[in-house]
Amino acid sequence: IVLARRLTRYRGAQLFADVASRLLKKYPELDITIAGDGDLEEKLKKYFQGTPNVHMTKYSAEQSIDFHKHFDIAVVPTIYSEGTSLSLCEAMAAGCMPVATHVGGLTNLLIDSFNGKLCYPDEEAVYNTLEELINMDLADYKKQLINSYNTYSTALNKNKWEERWVQFINSIEQ
Repeated sequence: IVLARRLTRYRGAQLFADVASRLLKKYPELDITIAGDGDLEEKLKKYFQGTPNVHMTKYSAEQSIDFHKHFDIAVVPTIYSEGTSLSLCEAMAAGCMPVATHVGGLTNLLIDSFNGKLCYPDEEAVYNTLEELINMDLADYKKQLINSYNTYSTALNKNKWEERWVQFINSIEQ
């Protein structure tokens, strides 16, 4: 499981840390990575100090999709104020199962149980959603994963976005 984004309260870093701590008690074999920086970075390092299967790291923007390819589940637990999330798009492009909260533009990218999981931005909802994925039938997991990747490759990929922006700019210039 990976959380890869700015490590701030409103982006859900502390929320995820609390969920991860609970999950590790029930599923000690889980491997969790927290990637990014922000005002909660040092607090999270201390929080998970001595927990061998929680890893703190960083990566460059150019490495994002390759970085995400090493994970099965990517969590975007925004508490408030989110547009179209690059973190979520990158996870989908890499073939991670996306889990996001019902906040802002995240609901424009995911259809719950079709191409990922949506839940409310609170600890219990995120915990229950991740536990559901951990225990999900592999065929159902793969179906949602394929739908997630297809959503990205059909509608959200960088080339499509660039093409739409050029069309928009050209329409304004006329």
